[in-house]
Amino acid sequence: MIGFEPIWLCAWWGGDGDVPPEHNDIVTTETPALAIHGQMDPCCGTRWSDELTGTMPNLKAIEMQALGHSPVNECRSAVIKEFLDDPLAQVDTSCQNEVPLAEWQLE
Repeated sequence: MIGFEPIWLCAWWGGDGDVPPEHNDIVTTETPALAIHGQMDPCCGTRWSDELTGTMPNLKAIEMQALGHSPVNECRSAVIKEFLDDPLAQVDTSCQNEVPLAEWQLE
């Protein structure tokens, strides 16, 4: 699993969210991998998975609706379990929208 922690590290990358070239080693592998994103993540959204699919053909990505940088819910646990049971099988992501979107609130 590839992960970026702590979250302040994303802010260090700069306003555009790009990793500085000296820290950007391209991952190339056919090993199955799972990327879980939160829809409301301010820095590490699905564009990272989109970028990796070119060099990681067996990458499965899921975006959890209404969740942030470290999306934790029952769906996430179920998806991880299913992936680990058979990393090459299609993963059921039908639960990814189980957390409802909240109304926008302006303060």
